[in-house]
Amino acid sequence: METSPVGIVTIDKAGNITYANYRAEQILGLEKEQITSTTYNAPLWKHTDLDGSPFPEEKLPFNVVKKSLNTVFDVQHGITWPDGTVVILSVNAAPIKDHNGEFNGMIASIEDITERKESEKALRESEEKYRTLVNSTLQGVIIAQSDPVRLVFANPAMAQISGYSSERLLKMDTDQLTKLIYKEDRQRFFSNFQKRLKGENIPQTNEYRMETKDGTIKWVALYSSKIEYQNEPASLTTFMDITERKRAEKAVATQKDIMTQAEELAEMGSWKWDIKNDSWVMSDNWKKIHGIADIQLSTHHLLKIAHPEDTPTIEEAFTRAAENGEPYDIQHRIIRQDTGEIRYVSAKGLTVFDAAGKPKTLVGASSGHHRT
Repeated sequence: METSPVGIVTIDKAGNITYANYRAEQILGLEKEQITSTTYNAPLWKHTDLDGSPFPEEKLPFNVVKKSLNTVFDVQHGITWPDGTVVILSVNAAPIKDHNGEFNGMIASIEDITERKESEKALRESEEKYRTLVNSTLQGVIIAQSDPVRLVFANPAMAQISGYSSERLLKMDTDQLTKLIYKEDRQRFFSNFQKRLKGENIPQTNEYRMETKDGTIKWVALYSSKIEYQNEPASLTTFMDITERKRAEKAVATQKDIMTQAEELAEMGSWKWDIKNDSWVMSDNWKKIHGIADIQLSTHHLLKIAHPEDTPTIEEAFTRAAENGEPYDIQHRIIRQDTGEIRYVSAKGLTVFDAAGKPKTLVGASSGHHRT
């Protein structure tokens, strides 16, 4: 998540921010330690609506997700940096649930849409000013209308993304424009386009593939909104080339698959302990070795898996790691939760320290043995 092009934050069920990636630091205008030492609704954020008025707390993504237990998309509001800079955010957020399906926190992606909102405002205030702005942006921008489907505006960045000149794009007929969208995505793309012009409530953000002039397939992220252009309904859409991001995501997924297969072959599972919040993240193969379902664990729950005679030894090792930062290196017995089988496991871990030199997390791996 540290290399994600969007900001990623996690919040526990009490509203404390527990994680923020590097992009979130850039967007929120604070260092990670500052972000993770505050709450989602702290006064320092100065949440505002798009018109500058105070943003209702009940409409903040955390409160909406906590109440509904549903994912929310494109919640837009402003924050103010310590230096007075106002930044407009677009937030997508989903609940984190415990093993009982109860709310246990939230994970959110954050994007800085300040430039995009300024672009939209410029269009409303002056078409000429808007043209000057969008012609200099790195994002592709088009204005499209229907009956028949046609483009009435395309900026230079859109020409660069598609491989066609702006003039050529404006002269394309419906069939030619249709072929710009990759065949497997066409029906979804144009269905959303028509629904938007009819005023139906559909997501403003989406991702599609398009086919460029030379046949290259590119992934693009779109943000679309309905506007009036020359007294007719139109769709204003910005295009961002995310092909490299998609390749990176695929590479990460491939790496994860390789690691999963390697763990299975070695009968090993990896884990991470957040010492401060006493929460554990386990790999799928760790869960397989221990015979447990996909649940969220605390140290209290983890110790229940251990053989009762080995529990004191494990607790002592945990304490040495959490309080003194000592390496974790132990062999002990477990009782598989699915079969009741007693197995021996070897576990090793290293402590990661925070900026103050205090133990922050313990990261390690466990391997299983069949002797009883």
